[in-house]
Amino acid sequence: MNGENRGAIYTMVEDVNRDKTINFVSHFDTRLKDNWKLNVNFNYQNLRSDNFRRIKDLLGAAYANNLDAFGGDKPYNLDRANTKVYEGDRTQYSYLLNRDAAALNISTELDLKRWNFVLSGFSSYAESFRDGHYRNHFYVNNSKGKSDVYNSLDYGVKGKLTYKIDGRNFLVANGAYFTLAPTLNEIFINPRVNDFVTPNLENQEITSSDFSYITRGQVLKLRLTGYYTSIKNSTEISRYFAEGIQLGTDATAQDAFVAEILSGIDKKYMGAEFAADVKITPTLTSVLVVSYGDYTISNNPTAYVSIDSDLYPNGYDEIGTAKLKGYKIAGTPQKAASLSFSYNSPKYWWFGMSANYLMDQYLDFSALNRTPNFYTNPETGDNYIHPITGEVVTQSDVDALNKQKKFDDQFMLNANVGKSFLLGKYRMGLSLSVNNILNNRDYVTGGFEQGRKSNFTESYVDNVISPVSLFGPKLWYDRGTTFFANVYLRF
Repeated sequence: MNGENRGAIYTMVEDVNRDKTINFVSHFDTRLKDNWKLNVNFNYQNLRSDNFRRIKDLLGAAYANNLDAFGGDKPYNLDRANTKVYEGDRTQYSYLLNRDAAALNISTELDLKRWNFVLSGFSSYAESFRDGHYRNHFYVNNSKGKSDVYNSLDYGVKGKLTYKIDGRNFLVANGAYFTLAPTLNEIFINPRVNDFVTPNLENQEITSSDFSYITRGQVLKLRLTGYYTSIKNSTEISRYFAEGIQLGTDATAQDAFVAEILSGIDKKYMGAEFAADVKITPTLTSVLVVSYGDYTISNNPTAYVSIDSDLYPNGYDEIGTAKLKGYKIAGTPQKAASLSFSYNSPKYWWFGMSANYLMDQYLDFSALNRTPNFYTNPETGDNYIHPITGEVVTQSDVDALNKQKKFDDQFMLNANVGKSFLLGKYRMGLSLSVNNILNNRDYVTGGFEQGRKSNFTESYVDNVISPVSLFGPKLWYDRGTTFFANVYLRF
């Protein structure tokens, strides 16, 4: 820069995550009798995760300053008087996450003439902590050094019971109850800058059961299953930019990067599955699979919000109950059907085709927009005024605006073909798969509702009044027709 020793206004940075894991596993098997087995497993794991941001390119400058442009240009690390950083140096945040976990699992299986019993029990203990390298100006006393240790104790039992009607027909029942400790990403609200722990954090409690009828014939194989799973005390943390949100004790709606925290979510998964495998001829097989599910949130959890601000000395603020009961769980079709045919030639080539119909897939929602914060004017404490009717916003207005989006049902057609060759003492194989043959690019594989417009008035204007929504849902679509070829040589 003309020979001058000038600092950078803009730089290129990269977020780095370096994990080091130590595992110790011990496994013991024995037979108490010819038909009675005992298994004992012990596992210990230590995870040390180093997380930081570093300067990748100064874009021609001599150095950069490790200052927070969104925090009054205060240093990201108050303990370092010299704020100059260079290429390869750490900047903005630097911390370690550490987790020690030990687990013991004991299982036994007893096989009788008509019955088969499997029973297992387990317990695990984990300790987790954060070790911050920077003293952040927002959290002087809760950013640098080792945090308090978060410990958790898990336990559970699982069982499987099989009744052998005869050599081809079976009744199978599975049941489980166990707890699941929160992950490192769920324990700490914003580990980049502080060591605050998610409020009301508890182990998940999972209860699951299923019952199946199975038949295994030479021509026909069938499986019919009904299942039910309940998950209690889940935690979810989402991070995004919100506009028009009340923060802390400030009565003025503001814009900020927020961490949305949901604590104590209960979920319910129930449904039935049917599968049939029919051997039409010695070389032609058909498989039919049908799944019917209903996956919903079964309570109204408490919502919290956190931002990097002097308004949040405790790291977060409760914003009320999120009305989520009855909302569908996003991320997967809840109903589906698949019919496939496969041909295997005696001359070592094969061909297969499957038709798939996917139903009841839903958009993930913004929980913040389901709290009283969404429709309450922070300046008056009353509900917002409807921008069209001029009346006070009612709960029905809020429900209509926030109705969860259901995606259209989708049809997908896939095929595969292949052949193997014997070349002397070697075997060579070729295969080709074509997915989404009809090039259906309307299939939404995932997405979420933006929480940027976080009050009723701004959300209504953007989603209803405006001809084009500037901050509509973020969606991911299927890539269309894709091809995969594979060649192998076995020797």
